Amino acid sequence: SSRWFGVAAVLRDEVATVPEVANQREYEDQLDVTRARLGIEAFDASYAEGRRMPLESAMAEAADS
Repeated sequence: SSRWFGVAAVLRDEVATVPEVANQREYEDQLDVTRARLGIEAFDASYAEGRRMPLESAMAEAADS
């Protein structure tokens, strides 16, 4: 889900990192596929929701999955 891309973006921001160069293309491809499947508006809304999600909530939700 694009929400998890948003959560991951916040984590990368906090530790000042980006996906490794070797993984950057795959990461961008996954973003493109997810955007295409959801549509831009739904993707953007879900991504923003992920960016706003408290880390503790994201971790708890991931643990329940």
